[in-house]
Amino acid sequence: MLVYDGNCEFCRLWITRWRAIAGEWVDFAPSAELATVFPELPGDLYAKSVVLIEPSGDVFAGAEAALRTLAHSPGKDFLYWIYRHMFGAGWLMEKAYAFIARRRDLALKTTRLLWGASVEPRSYQRGANLFLRGLALVYALAFWSANSQLPGLVGADGILPAQEFLESAREGLGDEAWTRFPTVFWFGASDQALTGVCVIGILLGVLACVGPLIGPLYLILWALYLSVVAVGRDFFAFQWDALLLEAGLIAVFAAPWRMTLVWRAHVPNVTIWLWRWLLFRLMFMSGVAKLASGEPSWRSLGALDAHFLTQPLPTPLAWYAHHLPVWSHTALTFVMFAVELAIPLLIFMTPRLKRLAVWLFLAVQVGIALTGNYAFFNLLAALLCLPLLDDNLFSAPTVWRKAPDSERTAYWGVTLRGAFLALVVTISSFQLAQTVGLLVNWPTPVRQAAMTIAPFRSVNYYGLFSVMTVRRPEIILEGSDDLIIWREYEFRYKPGDTLKALSWVAPHQPRLDWQMWFAALDRFDENEWFFNLTQALLTGTPGVLALLEKNPFPDRPPHYVRALLYEYVYTTPAERGLSGALWRRTLIGQYCPVVERIRR
Repeated sequence: MLVYDGNCEFCRLWITRWRAIAGEWVDFAPSAELATVFPELPGDLYAKSVVLIEPSGDVFAGAEAALRTLAHSPGKDFLYWIYRHMFGAGWLMEKAYAFIARRRDLALKTTRLLWGASVEPRSYQRGANLFLRGLALVYALAFWSANSQLPGLVGADGILPAQEFLESAREGLGDEAWTRFPTVFWFGASDQALTGVCVIGILLGVLACVGPLIGPLYLILWALYLSVVAVGRDFFAFQWDALLLEAGLIAVFAAPWRMTLVWRAHVPNVTIWLWRWLLFRLMFMSGVAKLASGEPSWRSLGALDAHFLTQPLPTPLAWYAHHLPVWSHTALTFVMFAVELAIPLLIFMTPRLKRLAVWLFLAVQVGIALTGNYAFFNLLAALLCLPLLDDNLFSAPTVWRKAPDSERTAYWGVTLRGAFLALVVTISSFQLAQTVGLLVNWPTPVRQAAMTIAPFRSVNYYGLFSVMTVRRPEIILEGSDDLIIWREYEFRYKPGDTLKALSWVAPHQPRLDWQMWFAALDRFDENEWFFNLTQALLTGTPGVLALLEKNPFPDRPPHYVRALLYEYVYTTPAERGLSGALWRRTLIGQYCPVVERIRR
């Protein structure tokens, strides 16, 4: 039995929480009712601390009584273990307990501020269910975006043919190629197969979004998207592709596997925690990576002076953001670092602090989405905030009952989730330590496990925008029949014609346009796909030409193709007012030698 001071509002408030956690195993009573029952105890003991009286007659007070009370509840004994076994932990906890006990009025105000009117354990089921629905929608959008591009990117006549790549991998690696490049396209990577996988992904994504929650759907979606990423190579090597796979694999363990048509599922707490851990790593590692990159513009808070100009695919608002006062760029950069480095800690705090973290995370994602086209990243990152929102925020309260499982099914479910949790936490902690530069001699099995699971792209490093470019080089492809008159190829979304308006593209990602941005920062001979692109233009490959907006040679392909490198800058407001142009460009020189079509 736990005895507490019934006259203390702070004590009564926290007893409601402890009763919700351990009420099945522990009785609670105010001291006024039991003061004469145990006359051997000091009269002022109840006023100083809670007192736990066990059936054996043992009496515990203070922090030990509180922690021992919670330890009676299954899965809540870790704090008491720390109290008992970690050097100095018990002494520190007792000092902290005594400090709070002497200042209960202040502690009550602090509790009200951080928790609100109630400190009882919250349910986060509704947010988790909404996240499962939103995740399925993101899968559908990702497959939809890839569907029209895969034939030109990795089809039989594409820039990086998937079938040739897999055959080469099998010849070079043997059976190891199956695990190095996990994909269903080992059974065939024709254009029809590529399109078929995307169509199936779209349909299953829509079904999982609006239909019953069934775990196998999320497993299939994860496996199909992993298959696309594995053969997509350079074109699918973005951090949001990895983020989708990692969030999606956790969803496999969240949705029910019993074949019952349920629209609301009880999501295990372990998967909710893993989504939160993923959001923490995404934000925190991105902030650390910016500082660790050594990029002067990040450390001086001047990165946004160039970011709105140099990002791959600016939105129409990016031009205006670029021309904001320098002090506003500095202030926004400072806020961004605060949100990425400090606010992630709130993910593991009280419900009110979780909500504060959600609003700040959403503000950052909205700001990014308004000024740059980053595929489905902003949507997915925003959805990851849903498991932080407790059910009290939603107007329609719901009682979430866990579906009954047989003892065998429940055992294997808990075992698999526990093993998955251990794997993810171990590998991601190893990655996090490396990101922050923490020199820890990790055991060899951990390093080997990290290497083994790396091809599945489901426990990842994150470091968005860690390298900031300060200039904007752009590759302009041109074709000619006589080496005198050159005609320019126009891409759908990347800058080319200086009068062309900027576009809203997300959640679609034009992956060739993105790769052209990366290629402009490297040498042409460092990108295998770029030479293949020039060959496709010289042969007039339909799938590749479909990725472009304008083909200046509609009747037959040119005899020659060249790539020029320009530097692009935004026009000033005065210049735009006169000419209507968004860009000024200056020729830097030749990006690669002239490529000639082979005459047969």
